[in-house]
Amino acid sequence: MQPITRCLKRKLDWRRTFSQSTRHDIVKDVRQLEDRIIPKYQETPSTDLLCLQWPSPPRNILLTKKANAPNVTASLLEYATHIHTTYPGTSLVFEPHTATSIADALPFDIYAPLSDSSSIPTSNSLLPQKIDLTCTLGGDGTILRAAALFASAPSPPPILSFSMGTIGFLGEWKFAEYKRAFREVYMSGAEAGAGSSVAMEEPSTHDSARRPHERSVKAPNEHNDDDDNGRGLTGWSSIRGKAMGPARGARVLVRNRLQVGVFARDGSRVSASAADQASPPSPPSTSAADSDIYALNEVLIHRGRDPHLAIVDVFVGGRHLTEAVADGMIVSTPTGSTAYALSSGGSIVHPL
Repeated sequence: MQPITRCLKRKLDWRRTFSQSTRHDIVKDVRQLEDRIIPKYQETPSTDLLCLQWPSPPRNILLTKKANAPNVTASLLEYATHIHTTYPGTSLVFEPHTATSIADALPFDIYAPLSDSSSIPTSNSLLPQKIDLTCTLGGDGTILRAAALFASAPSPPPILSFSMGTIGFLGEWKFAEYKRAFREVYMSGAEAGAGSSVAMEEPSTHDSARRPHERSVKAPNEHNDDDDNGRGLTGWSSIRGKAMGPARGARVLVRNRLQVGVFARDGSRVSASAADQASPPSPPSTSAADSDIYALNEVLIHRGRDPHLAIVDVFVGGRHLTEAVADGMIVSTPTGSTAYALSSGGSIVHPL
């Protein structure tokens, strides 16, 4: 009986040691990241699309996903792992609720907007200052939610969208193409020869069948990865692949947004704090910001808590256009007008 007792004791000790292994994943505050890199958009002679030009490689990447979709979450983890392992120097940022749900599944550090106290989610007000590029995995609603995170930014970061939702008018890429899609956006604007010293990553079966002329080739002056790592290459020089050059930069469709401000009759701005102050019973509800905000889809002017219809006077360019007695009015962009046009039997409006 003695040998059996010793054997059981050893097994218990081994299990106790294993359970005390340290965690490597952590959610860090987005404040620790450097400020965003603002790209340029150059006109192209042959198309209405603009050419994306990064002055330096993008570093802070925001990833957003469709909610309550386990298959999208699995794709998000695959996508995040690919960016982290293939593009050194990038930092992945998530919305607070997403970061806390996937932190255990990622073996590297991620970032999210946190409050001053430890690991407590706060507002996304710092995202316009920190994010270089936004990637969305979902449908049109996911893209609109991502755009709303930058409602206070006059110049939001570009959005790389993967269509994984029910309706995909705005989604440009299929998720199966995520490697090529991200590489085109990341390398857009790189100088000739940047990152050309090592082999380009092998394309997926889908990409090879679609674009056989883009199969990977090695540069004549190629050397092994150990030499690259020893030289401490960073940015574009550390990426497996060659630069696309200015003529092959990523094409960007610039969509119009509405600039919205709330003002009183005397022309003074109505602040959010003033609108929230106590007022007489049943006042009209006013939702306003202390500065202008930008809407990609639409702006809704409504009567709020007032039980009666409102008289809405519409002016365009300082001239009176019409008067309406209604609950409110919707001012839509070309992007947001698609749903209203289709519901009334119309056509899709061009986003430009």
